[in-house]
Amino acid sequence: MDTTSNFLGHLGDLQKKIVLGTAILIVLMVLFPPKAVVTNLLGQSSSQSVGYHFILSDPSKANLPADMPTTAQDAMNQIASSHIEWGKLLLQIVGVVVLAGVLVRFVVPQQQGATGGSA
Repeated sequence: MDTTSNFLGHLGDLQKKIVLGTAILIVLMVLFPPKAVVTNLLGQSSSQSVGYHFILSDPSKANLPADMPTTAQDAMNQIASSHIEWGKLLLQIVGVVVLAGVLVRFVVPQQQGATGGSA
């Protein structure tokens, strides 16, 4: 924890806002990850991306009628299931962290240096 407070102590106000915004964005990406529905039918498996959903939701069951019998629901659970697309999620997180690192390291100090040198 001391390392984190030491790191944040050396950052400027705008840089701290970038770090906070990055942390909030990563939390949102984890709460709403990209998901896919996998359909297994007659030995054939197909996967289809269905976008971003809350981490605890199951998009494969979103279109099932509420009054469907339990045996039919069990059969549908065996045919279609959903999962998180971990590769996409990891790529997004890495991209946001790299972009934030570039902003904190290069863009913000140049702006501060430009305003400080003109006074």
